[in-house]
Amino acid sequence: MLKKYIVKLKAAERKKIQRFMKKNQDSLRLQKRAKVILATDCGRKGACKTDAEISKEFNITTRTIERLRKRYVEDGLDFALDGKARGKNKSPKISKEIRSYILALSCKPPPKGHKNWSLRLLAEKLVELNHVDSISHESIRKVLNATEN
Repeated sequence: MLKKYIVKLKAAERKKIQRFMKKNQDSLRLQKRAKVILATDCGRKGACKTDAEISKEFNITTRTIERLRKRYVEDGLDFALDGKARGKNKSPKISKEIRSYILALSCKPPPKGHKNWSLRLLAEKLVELNHVDSISHESIRKVLNATEN
């Protein structure tokens, strides 16, 4: 099968990969990715290795090699090596004020008809009192569990 994405590294890119491999010695995943990009290079003299040969050499699937070549051709060397930038965690939905209110509410006696506070009952009460638009019982559990530690 013909390769759709052909990797032809320039001399500067090869040097950059070698520097990258020296700098990121602690990350085996990044090391392997750099080595695979070097192995897929068809810009040097000599025949290109097949995906099957590279797959056996690095113990990865041919599909992984295809994706890596595609990333290099479409998005460049930096993206192929590092991958996409991971997003930051979203800001927590539960503020400090709501956390303290959850704790205070759980210490109060439960509503009539209930022997104890349940997680779902606490969540319903927070919504009923307009402290939050919606909240899951699992979020309540995490808040209460964090305060025990």
